Amino acid sequence: MPPGDPEKAEREGVASIYANIALAHVNMHLFDEGARYARLTVALVQSLPASQQVTSKGLSILANALRYEGDLEGALSAIRQARTLAEHAVYPNQTARWFNLYGVLAREGRILGEADQVSLGRPEEAIEVLQKALDMVEEAAQKDPKDSASRGRVGTTARELGNILSDRDPKRALSAYELGIRRLGEVPNSVGAGRDRAQLLAASSYPLRRLNRVSEAKARIDAALALLQETGDYPIEKVHLGGYDYAILCAIADQLAGTGHIQDAIRSYEDLMRKVWASAPSPQTNLTDAARLSHLYTALARLDRRAGQPANACVMACRRLQLWRDWDARLPQNSFVSRELSAASGSLE
Repeated sequence: MPPGDPEKAEREGVASIYANIALAHVNMHLFDEGARYARLTVALVQSLPASQQVTSKGLSILANALRYEGDLEGALSAIRQARTLAEHAVYPNQTARWFNLYGVLAREGRILGEADQVSLGRPEEAIEVLQKALDMVEEAAQKDPKDSASRGRVGTTARELGNILSDRDPKRALSAYELGIRRLGEVPNSVGAGRDRAQLLAASSYPLRRLNRVSEAKARIDAALALLQETGDYPIEKVHLGGYDYAILCAIADQLAGTGHIQDAIRSYEDLMRKVWASAPSPQTNLTDAARLSHLYTALARLDRRAGQPANACVMACRRLQLWRDWDARLPQNSFVSRELSAASGSLE
């Protein structure tokens, strides 16, 4: 098509609208519709050589929708197509290239191995991809000391990378968390940045404990709670699975468990469970909610065993097992569900 072709411009415009509609549906957990509009986005512009950015965006959103539906192999295929296009697209400047490619890399990393979430369970590959994304947005942050967007992205990517590294390489995990904490601290007057920083402070308690820096771990959690008080988010009555408040309350309970206060940790997790149910989660229809609720059941069962309460541990383990049996009936022979079902079954043996 010649430059300035009105048909090309119209197709790109409609495709961009479809991409936004697709993203809105995914954010509302309407994954089938999100995938449908993402495919429409790609179909409209994939034959246009100069439209790699729009095509990449459509494929990236499609990958997210497929992941949340449990189709992880399809999600990985879509996100890698998106990455190839994003890496070869022509951008008006380096900043635009960084930010477009960052989103694709972040999604690829989550699909490969997001900690305690719907993923392919390939953490080493995820670490490599997320480190590349982190290096990219950190370079952008270094170039512009007033750029809040790049600092927010550093915080998000540092959290994802640190969560995967926490058990494997606590020193590297702590380094990632601290980079995110520092960059988010440079964002002025932002409630969102404050919440994200609180989550990173709490997350950093895990590698600190593994490095035998227990008092520092507690200080990080106390600092996280202080930030939530500043933003008016504490005390918390309802907790959404996967939110910053969920992560921080898990960290409090795990700090108690890690310092030998098992009964206090159990009470903390039981209180968290009540607050989670108060937010009306959908573990029977939302795979990400199921994965996070399964994590809560696992944590409580483990603590009950440590406390010498096998009956309570069995209740939690049985709830976890039934959750994944229900999902196995919904998504038979799904690789992620099968993996979770096998782990839940093994915990009762």
